[in-house]
Amino acid sequence: MTARAVLLGTAVCLCAARVGAAPPEARKLAADSLCHSALSLGHLPKNQALGWAPRIRVLLEQAERLWPDHVEVNRQLFELYQHCGEPRRAARAGRRYLMARPDDYAVGVGWIRLCQAGLDRAEDRISALRDIASERRLDGAIRAAASAELAGIYMRQGLRDEAVKECGRALKLDPSEPEAISIRARLAAGRTEADRLADVLALFRADPASPRSAWAVARTLQALGLYDEALEYYKHADLMARVRVLSANDFAQFVVDYCNAMLDAGKAEAAVVRFEPIARRYRGRLLPLQALMWEAYRTLGKSEPAKTALEIMEQTYNRRWADRQRLAGPELAEIAWFHVVFSPDPARALKVAQEALKKAPDDPFVRRVMGSAELAAGKTAEGIRRLRPLVANDAFAAVSLVRHFVSADQRGEAQKLVAAAVATGRPRSGMAWRELRRTIEENKLALPAGPDRARLKGILGKEGTSTFEMGKAPEKFLALKLTSVRAKVRPGEPVVVRIELENISAQSVPLGERGVLKPTVFLGVAVKGEASRRWDFPHLLSAELPAPRYLAPGHGAALSLRVDVGEVERVLMTHPLESLTITVTPMLDPIWLGRKLYSSSPGIKAAPVIIQREPLFGLSGGAGAARAALGRIVQDLRRGDLTARMRAARQTAALLAHVRATELGKARPLLPGVLNKPVLLSMTGAFLRDGTPLVRAEMLSALGFVPLEEPIIALTAPCVQDASGLVRGRLIELLAGQRTRGHETLLKLYRRDSDRFVRDMAAAVSGPAARPACGPGRE
Repeated sequence: MTARAVLLGTAVCLCAARVGAAPPEARKLAADSLCHSALSLGHLPKNQALGWAPRIRVLLEQAERLWPDHVEVNRQLFELYQHCGEPRRAARAGRRYLMARPDDYAVGVGWIRLCQAGLDRAEDRISALRDIASERRLDGAIRAAASAELAGIYMRQGLRDEAVKECGRALKLDPSEPEAISIRARLAAGRTEADRLADVLALFRADPASPRSAWAVARTLQALGLYDEALEYYKHADLMARVRVLSANDFAQFVVDYCNAMLDAGKAEAAVVRFEPIARRYRGRLLPLQALMWEAYRTLGKSEPAKTALEIMEQTYNRRWADRQRLAGPELAEIAWFHVVFSPDPARALKVAQEALKKAPDDPFVRRVMGSAELAAGKTAEGIRRLRPLVANDAFAAVSLVRHFVSADQRGEAQKLVAAAVATGRPRSGMAWRELRRTIEENKLALPAGPDRARLKGILGKEGTSTFEMGKAPEKFLALKLTSVRAKVRPGEPVVVRIELENISAQSVPLGERGVLKPTVFLGVAVKGEASRRWDFPHLLSAELPAPRYLAPGHGAALSLRVDVGEVERVLMTHPLESLTITVTPMLDPIWLGRKLYSSSPGIKAAPVIIQREPLFGLSGGAGAARAALGRIVQDLRRGDLTARMRAARQTAALLAHVRATELGKARPLLPGVLNKPVLLSMTGAFLRDGTPLVRAEMLSALGFVPLEEPIIALTAPCVQDASGLVRGRLIELLAGQRTRGHETLLKLYRRDSDRFVRDMAAAVSGPAARPACGPGRE
């Protein structure tokens, strides 16, 4: 009988009779099986699995229907629905997941965003966020993120007091909540320099491995005149940037800021040592650094290098001037400024500045350059009139005017300008500040008092060095552990490892995108067989640990997961008589550097785990051992619990896969007198007639590893009109997945089946006409 005849002859019952609900244990095991199939399918090369993306969705949605609170299913659906642009479904899956994992910060903040999707009215978003912020089952950091989001809505509505209060609520829950700190800094009245420093230090404590967080502290200290202290944070940011590489634009700004800080601190020699190689590499592509190098060389009395830096700048500006029609006003003003400060040429400076002013008459930088050029060219009244309004916000404008009034013997006027330029809160850093300070010192003018250095240093003193250490050496704070749930497994049994990230220090450790590291672990799997055979699957799995924002001392984040997925599962299922050594190797927080993956924290290592996959029986035992193994399978089928019967079904499929491989010339026959097709077909048929739908469905799923042929397909005939939608859905997944002859007829029938799982699976495996996993209308 052909497969077509079997299918046509038995596909007479489109709408199967409804049966009673399966017991809870069976539903949970069925959901586990469907979830594993989805994960395994997702780790196959995309060209090896028909309709892989929609099939994954169908499998996970059926698992959710069977067990709505399944943690792993909801976690996967949370990601899948986001990818598909279905925020409401993603939010539903995220909420169910968070009720089981209420401190998973990464999922929590994503869920907050999804809960607002589709809410057009601010009142609705406020209501949703209030509910989240008051949900005490959630971790405090997640609730803080919701409060900060709520503060942002209030701020955009102009409700200043409400926004500040909400920031206060957020910061009680998470003192380093970045959005709350940012909003409070913008809106709260009476913020002092000490408050600003405390804010950036709080952000640094929460993200000590980020070059940007250390950089922010450094810039704040630099602006406050605490140069040596700023250099400590620049040094840390420089070190962190070797792992968390800055973008090209950020790097350019960072080296300019860092070099400025060294010159602020009077460390011109150190600046030359650190930045001269960068200046040489970038030449005219980073002119602000060339300008600082010119300043450093002049400070050190090195005329030749200073001349070289000046020539590089001049050549670059000359090339730009040749193409001046395309330049904007500020770009032209930059050329004029070069001829005001670096290579004084008053006439040319004035000419270029006039062109810049025509293009950008209201730009403050252009106006400062024009005023300075006018002063240099002798147009004193015009220059003073243009520069005076800029003094409070532009130190260079102050420098030009102070020098003019000192030279005109108007020291009183010069002193007033100094006071305006050095008002409280004005940055005390950069080339302009250094020029102003030098002018004040040379002309014995009074320098107004700066920030309260003692108080600021007191705030810094409370920080200690542990935050620096956490960023530089996270291995002193965190430990990674990888273990196997079982060191030895048999064919058909899951291969499970457990990953644990533990805080071994005495203080909380921030984790995540804005933390010491992301709690993500890549697992590579290698399978070694007999006769030196080996299968390597580097970076096969990505495991995102359900971690809180702050990992408390002595606490950890852990996850158990199966590594027998994708091609690894195929190898294990098709070699049931071979002793296989499975080696699992972890990599914590992988990042790309060049074309290779590295751990962001190479000091945190866990030893690989070795799991022995034993053969179903030892070949040295001969036919007797084979018969005993088959007997155990039959005994499991007759007397075993659900778990044992499902395992036995997978073992039977694995043996059948081996026999089919020998028929196809891909393996050598082993004990054919016992392990032969008639015996295994009989056993397969028995599993497909089992009284429990879950066992029948598991047998069909396991047959996916067997190259199908007519005798095997014929065994599936009773499943066509099976009362269980789970069985019918697994059947069409199997037959259509291998494109068996005659499956199209069954597809047409199953697309109108009474069971949703069957209908959806039929659509998913329909080839070019398959339903997409994502698309309009899915919500």
